Formats: sequence, structure tokens, C-alpha cells
Amino acid sequence: MPELMDQIRVCNAFLRKHVPGFEAAVFSGVAPRIGIRETRRIVGEEALTGEDVLASRRRADSVARGAHEIDMHAAGSAHTRQEIPGGSYYDIPFGTLVPRGLRNVLVAGRCLSSTREGQSSARVMGPCLAMGQAVGTPAAAFGNVIAGNGDVRDVPLGELQNLLRLQGAQI
Repeated sequence: MPELMDQIRVCNAFLRKHVPGFEAAVFSGVAPRIGIRETRRIVGEEALTGEDVLASRRRADSVARGAHEIDMHAAGSAHTRQEIPGGSYYDIPFGTLVPRGLRNVLVAGRCLSSTREGQSSARVMGPCLAMGQAVGTPAAAFGNVIAGNGDVRDVPLGELQNLLRLQGAQI
């Protein structure tokens, strides 16, 4: 943590000296611990891959979109960054949010079913919010479908996609 605090002080000094509007900026604090960027992911009905991201893959079963670059950090200063060609986007399919072998469970965010490369793009705020909407909507709107002996896999995908679009989702 001392190394991180030194980096914060250096960045703060740089901003005050070189960035207009930061002349009077002060450092007020930092979280008590470093956050974890990547942990466990589910094995889902489908997986989002780095190839999906870089190919801007479109999917008929899309319930969300992502547009962030592949952004993988490793030990020390090692870092892999690959932009999506043409500044495009990729689709996040429903199956990446459905854990294989579990009934009536949906996930959203960093735990989606993906490769490390796919997760490094989808783990940022925009796609995580979109995935949250994509799993919250069927839970709220199609409860009658999954009640009793039903399952989230029984949700009519076309109806879910139409409802998401009506809510303003980009899918």
C-alpha cells in the first residue's frame, strides 16, 4: 500500500501542476484496500470470448452490449490492451448470464460466463449495468413463466428483448 500512496501523491502533484482546473485540488482519501479486478466467473450456457469482443460479434440472443476494449492486467506493470476495431460494440448473449446446471439463477456483472479476455472487456460499468437490467427484467416481468416447475431458460427470449428495447436498452 505504501507504493500505491506514493503513486497517488505523484498523480495529484501532476494534476495540480499541468491540468487546468486542478490547481487547487486536494487528495481527500482512498479506499481502505485495493479492489479486486478479476475473480471467479461462472460456467454458463454460453461464454463471451475475446474473439467475440474483437470481432464485434452480433448475436440473435443478445440481451446487452459491450464496447470497452480488452484490458487485462497482470503482475507488475504487464498490461494487454486491444481496442475493438472501428470503435464498434459486441453483443452479450443471454446464455452468458445463465449458470450451467443451476435452475432459476441468473447472474450479471464480472461473474458472467466468459474467457479472461471477454471478462476484461465486459467487467466495466456500462456492460455491468446492461447485464443487470437484462437479468432483472425477466425476474420481474416473467415470474409466472419461471414459477413452480419453470426455469429462467423458459423465458421467451424475443419477448424479453422487446421489453428491454421498450425500456431503452441497446441490444
